[in-house]
Amino acid sequence: MPTEQPNQRGDVKTHGAERGLKRFEGFSDAVFAIALTLGTELEHTASITLASGLAATACTWMAKWFYGMPGRRVMDKRLAPDFLRQMTRRYGTATLIQIAAVPVAIAAPRVGVAIAPLCVAFFLLPQPKPRYKLGEEPSEEEKLDE
Repeated sequence: MPTEQPNQRGDVKTHGAERGLKRFEGFSDAVFAIALTLGTELEHTASITLASGLAATACTWMAKWFYGMPGRRVMDKRLAPDFLRQMTRRYGTATLIQIAAVPVAIAAPRVGVAIAPLCVAFFLLPQPKPRYKLGEEPSEEEKLDE
């Protein structure tokens, strides 16, 4: 028979993971997942935290992308301009969706949580092959090094 914790009411039956929602646990990711799935009082906060964290990551990536674009500071100068525009649209759209998931998570936590990881999963699809300016394609040796 499990012992009653000081912060528990005696008339409520819960399992150990649910009890951990009110205090720090060593397996915080499990507690976070439980907060998202069990309809607990922390579901709203956990949903906003997840959506905000993914949006912040997307914004950071876009900042890096925009930093590298002017004058192609860190981009391969041989890449075709239309390819770079395509990738900018792809990353930009995903970032805007991630940002939009935050207010959605505030209004409807489960919908916001569904949108954010689905947007991340979009990048599991094969990425477009790089297109180069005419006559500036990388050599076979360069392709093998990647």
